[in-house]
Amino acid sequence: MRLIRIIDPGLVHTTATFEEYLTVIDEKDIKFIEGRAGMKKELAPELFFEILNPKEPLTDDLHLENIVGQLRYDQVGFLFTGDIEADGEEEIINRSYDIENQILKVAHHGSSTSTTSEFLDAVNPEIAVIQVGEDNRYGHPADEVINRLANAGVEIYRNDYQGDIVVTTDGTSYSVDEEPYDPEDREEDTADKININTADHETLQEITGVGPSIADNIIEYRDTYGNFSMIEEIKEVSGIGEARFEDMKEEITI
Repeated sequence: MRLIRIIDPGLVHTTATFEEYLTVIDEKDIKFIEGRAGMKKELAPELFFEILNPKEPLTDDLHLENIVGQLRYDQVGFLFTGDIEADGEEEIINRSYDIENQILKVAHHGSSTSTTSEFLDAVNPEIAVIQVGEDNRYGHPADEVINRLANAGVEIYRNDYQGDIVVTTDGTSYSVDEEPYDPEDREEDTADKININTADHETLQEITGVGPSIADNIIEYRDTYGNFSMIEEIKEVSGIGEARFEDMKEEITI
């Protein structure tokens, strides 16, 4: 007999999907657990699941309060990060957990708002799995996340390239059925995008919504603060707000 449990942060919201989710839990009489940092359960000999996030008191931020847990079987560890973003990653680091794990499920589908260099240093993963749909409308995963993972020497696996990704372990070693994603493939994906860290004044004006004055502002920003570490930082440039960023984000890279 299989025991099914739902571990949830316990935040209520009003979408139809959430209501359907609660209905299924009720109809199938599934045990519902409000997960909190510090909970730990031995699932089998040498197999432990520990919740690292969220911690009381909760906020209304659905990303910040995502369930984050690590599963450790003897010497092999998996870190599941949900949709947390940089502030949530920082909170987990500050709680002084041992979060070093060989396998990292990359947060928020590889969004540029997550997977900071500091978090990667703390996890020190050997492989990273990015759960992401093919040709998704958000443009996940972000180029800068692929860069950070590749520069850290992490093998990358992506659902949109490799389909289902199965990691098998005996607690001492592990294996993955698929060959890792080659970051050089990303160069083909980004070949038509404009690199906002290196583009000159004329090239910057090829970006939607960027004229001569905003191109000047981008170059001035780079000269003052250095290269952009994520494309979202371009919103800090004078003349570029959220709406203009939405128009240009599919055209730019770093």
